[in-house]
Amino acid sequence: MKLIGSCFNSFKTITLLSICEIFTIFDSFRTNYNQAMKSLPNLVAIVASFLIIFFLNYVFYGVVAAEFFENHAGSATGVQKEEVDMIFIFLGTVVQAIALTLLYAGWANGNHDLSNGARFGALAGLFAGFGMTMIMYGTSNLYDMTALLVDGIWYVFLYGVCGAVIALSMKKVNARST
Repeated sequence: MKLIGSCFNSFKTITLLSICEIFTIFDSFRTNYNQAMKSLPNLVAIVASFLIIFFLNYVFYGVVAAEFFENHAGSATGVQKEEVDMIFIFLGTVVQAIALTLLYAGWANGNHDLSNGARFGALAGLFAGFGMTMIMYGTSNLYDMTALLVDGIWYVFLYGVCGAVIALSMKKVNARST
C-alpha cells in the first residue's frame, strides 16, 4: 500500500510539474505574441498581405484559371463543394497572412526592402505551391500534373508579391514612425 501511495505522490508531482511547464510555455508564447501583434508595422503588413492573398486568389482561381482547373481535374469526383464556404476561406487567408508576416518579420531582421520581401515570399510559395501540392498529388487524384505545375508557379508568384507587399508596408510604416 505504501508503494501505491508513493507512486501516486510521484505521479501528482510530475503532473503538477508538467502542468506548470505547460503554463510557462503558453505564458511565454502569449507574451511574445502580444508584443508582436502590438507592432503597427506587423498589423499593417498582415492586413495588406490578407488583401493580396484573398483577392488575387479570387481573381486567379475564380476568374482567370477556373476553366483551366476544371479541364485538368483528376479522377476524383464529388470532392468540390457546390457552394464554397467563405468563412473558412477567409479564416484560412487570415492564418496565411499572419504566418507570412510574422515569419517575414523574423527573417528580415529589420531589413525591409522589395527584393528581400519578394525572395522570402517566393521561398514560402515554393514550400506551399510545390512542396504541399506534390504531396497532395502523390496522395490524391484532385488534379493532373499540368495543374500541379500551374498551381505551384502561381503560389511562387502570389507569395512573392505578398512578401514584397509585406516588406514595403513594413518599411513605409517604420519610416513614418521614426
